[in-house]
Amino acid sequence: QFTDFLQVEDNSLAARDLLLDKYQGWIGSRWWILSNPTYGGWEGAAINNAWSLPADLRNGAKREALEVAR
Repeated sequence: QFTDFLQVEDNSLAARDLLLDKYQGWIGSRWWILSNPTYGGWEGAAINNAWSLPADLRNGAKREALEVAR
């Protein structure tokens, strides 16, 4: 969860991708990431913070947001 170290002003996938692009070089040298898809603000970003969506739509959006590697 790189947002443990960085502030995300706009919790959207686009904003998180911009931060990731900026600090990509730190991954594997300064930061080590251990996968834990059950933790963090990525979940809200993946559903555009639309918590009122039906569970099946939220789950589908979260599955689409997960990437094995970049």
